[in-house]
Amino acid sequence: MPDPDDPGPEGYAYFLDYNGGTSAINVFAAVTNRGLFGDDTERYTGGPDEVFLDDRPIDTAELEGFGAVFSRDNSGICWTGADLSCLGPRIPEAVARRLHPRLFERIEPGR
Repeated sequence: MPDPDDPGPEGYAYFLDYNGGTSAINVFAAVTNRGLFGDDTERYTGGPDEVFLDDRPIDTAELEGFGAVFSRDNSGICWTGADLSCLGPRIPEAVARRLHPRLFERIEPGR
């Protein structure tokens, strides 16, 4: 169980990832401090205030982050891209932790 005083991993936004064919529920963890794929106008420079989900339209954005490998609940994780139109709604971290514990094992190794 995570420490309630620990804010958890920074720099992620969590989206529901539901596979209708198998009824599998997972979470996609979009990295919020990198750019969009193919964006030639703005690049991540390492600044802590560079969070594209706060000031860019995300309804058509292709995101990068950690996503499910298999179409089953609590799937293994890999680094991947996802179009936001293929993901479900943005969800709070607490819900993401409950739905997809293996995601946080990958994001927070050794915790």
